[in-house]
Amino acid sequence: MFVRHDLLMARSVHVGLGFAIWVLSAASLATGCQSRAVSKAAPVTALNFDSHDPHFPIANGTHGGADCNTCHGAFESFARFDCTACHEHDAAIVDATHAGIVTGYSYSPTSCYECHPRGQRASFDHAQRFPIDAASHHALVACASCHPNASDRKAFDCTTCHTDAQTTPNHAGVSGYAWSSASCYQCHPTGQASGSGSSHTPFPIGPATTHDNAKIPCASCHPTADKKVFDCTTCHTQAATDPWHTTVTDYAWSSPSCYQCHPQAEVTGFDHNPYFPIDMGATHGALGCSECHKNPANRTQVACTGACHTSPAMTNEHTPVGGYKYDTASCLACHADSQVTLVATHPVCPINRGHHQKEPCLVCHGAKRSDKPFGQDFTKVNCLACHGNKGAICEP
Repeated sequence: MFVRHDLLMARSVHVGLGFAIWVLSAASLATGCQSRAVSKAAPVTALNFDSHDPHFPIANGTHGGADCNTCHGAFESFARFDCTACHEHDAAIVDATHAGIVTGYSYSPTSCYECHPRGQRASFDHAQRFPIDAASHHALVACASCHPNASDRKAFDCTTCHTDAQTTPNHAGVSGYAWSSASCYQCHPTGQASGSGSSHTPFPIGPATTHDNAKIPCASCHPTADKKVFDCTTCHTQAATDPWHTTVTDYAWSSPSCYQCHPQAEVTGFDHNPYFPIDMGATHGALGCSECHKNPANRTQVACTGACHTSPAMTNEHTPVGGYKYDTASCLACHADSQVTLVATHPVCPINRGHHQKEPCLVCHGAKRSDKPFGQDFTKVNCLACHGNKGAICEP
């Protein structure tokens, strides 16, 4: 048997080199471990439960302790994931939960992450923030169109759809306008198209009005997103407003009070006494405006009946009065100056006895006053309406 010494030598060298490399590698690993132990560097670069949080929380919360393979097991890269692999995200359950609620919803591996980047349940009522129901203007708009940042659903963008070229021309003449999402939401918190100043029916802001919206920014009166809330006191300071209302009963420097007396922005600086005496000392001098003028939108409407002049009390008071009616028109007709004329003291002709007892007042006093068309003129008497040409004389 012949043995080649050159091959044996080569094999010996090869084994020796392999052993030497192993020894060096082991020494190097030992040194490396010792070095890492000293520097406390992480032995691997893969994410753990805590470092995974910026991407998706799995250390705690709804997905706390989730197994990596549940989301990433079907792929060769951890950059890919599948939300539908979990039994809690079965199509039957998820589809039913999103039925009629979310525009643009689809049951796909990553669509969950677009709306739930932190694994949170989006169970809030979107209608309280901005209506997206079937009857709204934004019913068919996908979530991502307004919320392009999947990690922050509080951030929204109106300008994606409402471009500058489209929007700016529609706001010509609107003071304080700016092409920005915050500005859009401030004036359109429910997605409504506000239109021109003429459509601002609760309060006039059209051209040439006192509060012309081409001159006064919307935010001056509506500082919050809720346009039902308004503030008059921003412009109408207390120092400027109080002196003008020194003679106004129940005046208060507040926005609701301003609107109650000035619903059309009118300046009601007229003298009320020629219409009905309400100066201090008069019977109605201590009453607030709203007690008689229930409708702030129309101050010509007056209500005498109700809380002040109740039906039982007034009916008893007018027992001797013929033709008495419990209504505001009758009250004003007989008491246009807030005067109270007793039947027993009726001048000229007695009406508490005899032929004229309980005769309706308006039979004899049918003429209206020229200065107060709502009141009867009791200085004028018409006897001929009943007595014809008989020339009857009142009983003494």
